[in-house]
Amino acid sequence: MDGHRTGPPRGTGEQDPAYRRAHQHPSTTPPTVVAVTTIVRWAKVDALDPDLVPEWLTPAERGRHRSLRQAVDRRQFVGARQLLRDTLVELLGGSADDVELHQQCDRCGGAHGRPMVRIAGRPGPHVSTTHAGGLVAVAIASNPVGVDLEPVGDTTTDTGDLVTWVRTEAVLKATGHGLDVDPRLVGISGPDAAPRLETWNGPGRRPAVTLADLDLGGGLVGCVARLGRGRAGVDVAERTLAVLPSPSSTSEPAR
Repeated sequence: MDGHRTGPPRGTGEQDPAYRRAHQHPSTTPPTVVAVTTIVRWAKVDALDPDLVPEWLTPAERGRHRSLRQAVDRRQFVGARQLLRDTLVELLGGSADDVELHQQCDRCGGAHGRPMVRIAGRPGPHVSTTHAGGLVAVAIASNPVGVDLEPVGDTTTDTGDLVTWVRTEAVLKATGHGLDVDPRLVGISGPDAAPRLETWNGPGRRPAVTLADLDLGGGLVGCVARLGRGRAGVDVAERTLAVLPSPSSTSEPAR
C-alpha cells in the first residue's frame, strides 16, 4: 500500500565500513547506491503528531497532507517521507535538506505516483515507499524498486492472499505501473513458494524482476521487488522516527 530528524542512527552510515564500501560515491558524480543490495527500512508512526507539518514538505505535499482526513493517514504521509530522508542520509551522507522527493502521476498529473528523489539537485537512487496499519517502509536501490507491506490479523483476508498481494504490488511498483495495471494480470508464485514472477499479461514485455519476502517481525507481511536479473541482497532494519516541533515546523488545526 501505498519526516525533521535528529541525525542518522548510530552504527550505520559513515560509521559502518560495509555501508561505506557499498554506498560511497565520488562527490563529482550523481549520488547513487552502487551495490546490488536493496535497502529496506521500516518504522512505526503512532508517536508522530498528525497535525505537525514539517517545513521541508513541498507545497504539493502540504496540499496532500491537508486533504487527508484521518490522523493515521497524516502520520503515515509525513512518516514515510521522513524515513526516506533519514535513510538516504544514513546511506549517502550529506544533509537531509538536500533531499527532494517528487511525485507526479503520469496519467492525471497529480502529486502522487512513482516517487523520485533528487539530492542537492542531482538524480538520486531509485526509491519506493509504502504504508499500512500505522507503519511505513522505504526501499532504496540502484535499479527501479517497489516495496509493499500489510499487517496480518487486521482483516479477514487469508495470510496467503496477503503474501500474494504484497508480492504483486511490489512488482507493479517496481515496473512503474502501480495499480493502473490490473493485479490479476500479474502471475506470482504461491505464498508457500519462493517469491518470483511467473507470468506477465500486462503491457510490454515481461519484466526481469527479483523478489524477496521481508522479515518484518510478527504481524506483518512484506515484499520488495527490484528490476534486473541476478540475486540481490536485501538489508532490512527497523528505525524509530522522531518528528518533533521546531520553529520551522507548523501545526495545523485539528480537523
